[in-house]
Order: sequence, then C-alpha cells, then structure tokens
Amino acid sequence: MSMTNNEFEKQLGKLASVISRSLTYYSAWDAVWPTEETVKALTRFRDFFSPVRGALFEVLLLQVSKVWDGEDGTLSLPDLLASAREDMEGLVPHANPRELDDMCEQLEQQKIVLEYLKSMKDQHLTHLDAHPFDDWTIRKADVDNLVKSVQMVFNKVSVAHERSQHSWSIQATKSAWVTTELLRVLGEEAGRRRSDLHDTDA
Repeated sequence: MSMTNNEFEKQLGKLASVISRSLTYYSAWDAVWPTEETVKALTRFRDFFSPVRGALFEVLLLQVSKVWDGEDGTLSLPDLLASAREDMEGLVPHANPRELDDMCEQLEQQKIVLEYLKSMKDQHLTHLDAHPFDDWTIRKADVDNLVKSVQMVFNKVSVAHERSQHSWSIQATKSAWVTTELLRVLGEEAGRRRSDLHDTDA
C-alpha cells in the first residue's frame, strides 16, 4: 500500500529532527577539532576536551546511523526514497527516476563511509595502548562529507516533494559559535597564564 502525502510529510519531519540533532553534534565536534586557532586551548585543557570530542563523535555516529536504520516511528531515508519511488507523482512530483537513483547512490556511498568510521572508532577503543578518546586516526574530511551529504540528499527529497528546501534549526550554528568562543577565551587565558609565569620567573 502506497504512503499517503500526509504520512510522507510526517516522516520527512521526523527525519529532519534526526538530521538536525546530527548537525548540532557535528557542529560542536567540528569546533573542538584542533586548528591553529584552537590548539593552544585544546592542549592546555586536553583532559577535558579529548573525552568531550570523543563523546561528541560517538553520539554523532549514533544519530547519523538513524538516517539509515530509522528509529521508533521513523522510517530510514532509504526506505522513504523507496516509498517515493512507488508513487512519484503523488509524493515526489518534482523529481524524475534518474534523480531518485542519484540520491540512493549517494546514500549507498556514504553508508560505506559511515561503516568505516564506526569500524575505526571501535578498533581504536579496543587498542589498549591508545588514549581512549584520541581520534587522530579519523579523516575529518570523511566526517564532513558524510554529514553534508546526508543534509544535501534530504534537501533534494524535500525539493522533490514540495519544491522547497528544509529550514534547518539554528541550534547547530549556535553550538558552533559558542564552542568556538569558549575555546578563544580559554586560549587567551592560557596565554595570559604563561605570560604571568614568565614574568614571575624573570
């Protein structure tokens, strides 16, 4: 039995919530990834930010996995695309079969990346000599592309359904800004402490 238009929209909304949570965790994780601007604060407070970064990464993978696995009452994005294929005229009137194929192919490619990232995380956590929260073995570009691809495919489905992209929550932007600002303040404080110690020694 084909999905109704209302059911399709309801599932889109639920998936949007899952992806929004993923974007929020990703934004915070991305902000605590070491850069030239943040490395001083991250090094100074490593015993705090290393487990935070590790926890954010694990929750991020958990949330992104729901795009493929679904959760209670929420279809996976591949299943939603399968339903759309059964009734393109009613559910995705602004797309053609080739465009749906491209969306499915993108998801299949990113599913491989997701499984790779989960495998790397699991391997690292079982390595007894490794710090339990270090993630230097993770290719950041893989995570970036995974999250952005999921968001892009969802937007394509939304456009195919009603000719409009989803309006994402600004929470992810807020999380990124607050985390970056926190690291900036901590970095400045760490710099002042080193300067004070140097003056004292002198």
